[in-house]
Amino acid sequence: SKIADGPLQVNKTQAFVEQNPDLVVDHSGQRDWVWQVVPDSVGRPVIAMVRISKDKKSHNYYLARWTGKAWVQNFVAHGGGHFHQTPRLEMCYSGGMAIDPVHTNVVYCSVPVEGRFGTVYELQRITLDAQSGEIVKVEAVTSNSAKNNVRPYIIPNSANSPLRLAWMHGDYYDWIVSRTRPKGYDTGIHADFIGFPTVGSSQKVSVEEAAKMGFNAKKNFDVTVTLTPDYAQGGQLLAMGKLSYWLDGQQLKPEVRYKKKVYQSTNSLTTSAEWQRQPRGTNGKWYTPETLKSFDLRLRYADGVLTTYINGLIDQTITISK
Repeated sequence: SKIADGPLQVNKTQAFVEQNPDLVVDHSGQRDWVWQVVPDSVGRPVIAMVRISKDKKSHNYYLARWTGKAWVQNFVAHGGGHFHQTPRLEMCYSGGMAIDPVHTNVVYCSVPVEGRFGTVYELQRITLDAQSGEIVKVEAVTSNSAKNNVRPYIIPNSANSPLRLAWMHGDYYDWIVSRTRPKGYDTGIHADFIGFPTVGSSQKVSVEEAAKMGFNAKKNFDVTVTLTPDYAQGGQLLAMGKLSYWLDGQQLKPEVRYKKKVYQSTNSLTTSAEWQRQPRGTNGKWYTPETLKSFDLRLRYADGVLTTYINGLIDQTITISK
């Protein structure tokens, strides 16, 4: 439907702006991209927005807030231009910004900084005066990074958690993996978090050796085996006594089975590599995911908790009853 057909009759005429000052946040004529909207401590909206020049080469971060009588915009930081590494593509892709919903005068911004590895997008924590909106403090969250740090994100309901801020770190060439740009976005998720305890190393064994080891719910262990599934048949891939590892041939999802209980993964044993051979675009065509020819399965059991890893990434965490 058309915006103008809605109950507010929204349009961009000067008359509408003059008659509805509470509905129009910015009327500068520049391109604005909204990154986040949160309520402040009294329920008034605060908006993280990027004002982009007509040539799209200059991105500036602003914080817009409703005072109860009017919209006020405060400059936060210069965001450079588009952050990614492909020229003349998606020129409005800013490094990104995020408001701390607990302290709405605190904003995290991804900005270009000259460092040890040249100009790299780094994250800054910027505090504004709650009344005037003037910048009172700028703190570096990341520095001297080898790769870009972009798209900061405050995890919802994390006020009392040591893990609050996350972002993308790495190389970014396009928002879609395709034949044109097969690397797509080669990024990982980083966070302002000390991290979980290190997992340590795992003993690499054969399927036969793992089967001989069996499974004892009173004894911790950590083993890795290489499995080659038969997707047409599915069925059991590994047995360690009462603990076994299966493949659902219909859904292509792995399962842990123990004492007649089935713990199915939410992930399938597939990859999206087919997109690397297809043209760029959103044509609505669905490409069948490729199955993994083989994969390393790590089974780490410690104090009643079984954690499974597929090719080094956590797949399932299961509490095993003794």
